[in-house]
Amino acid sequence: GCIDSLAMPDYLVLGGPYGSYTFSPRSGCMPHESEFIATSPNAKFFVWDLGDGLVDTMELNTFKYVYTQPGVYYPRLTLIDSSGTCAYGYDAIDSIVVHTLPKPDFVADKQLICYNTTTTLTNTTPNQTKVKNWRWMINDEDTFYTTGPIQKLFTKAGKFKVSLMAIDTNGCIDSIIKPDFITVID
Repeated sequence: GCIDSLAMPDYLVLGGPYGSYTFSPRSGCMPHESEFIATSPNAKFFVWDLGDGLVDTMELNTFKYVYTQPGVYYPRLTLIDSSGTCAYGYDAIDSIVVHTLPKPDFVADKQLICYNTTTTLTNTTPNQTKVKNWRWMINDEDTFYTTGPIQKLFTKAGKFKVSLMAIDTNGCIDSIIKPDFITVID
């Protein structure tokens, strides 16, 4: 029954890279830019899996990335030490939500009209229930804040530009401009 022990300080070193990461903003309209920041006192390389199929290894701990497609993305980070042998991967801490833009569009019942004639502009935007604000403009002069349809009396001859802007419930904004859309003749 003899017992013995041996102390060997610094003989076995357990370690590897450690740290944390964050990103913001976490939601927005496409194209959506988020900034990624990793904090680590001992990582040399940062392997970013951005959740959209792109995986990039870099020495930079901070960068910005633009998501060009709508969807929900789960970015992940792997830290690698200076020897390249020790790595630590982090699960997704949250998601990035990229919203689609509204796709405003419209038609007119008549695009070629005579002076002092009314035409009706009809909103053909898909998913209109997801849009909270509308702005129609005719030649940058007349403005209407409605879904439509709009009946517009044209009292002078010329070519008229018509635009429609939509702001959806996510705050995403898009617009369509149709130059020379209405032609009014004498």
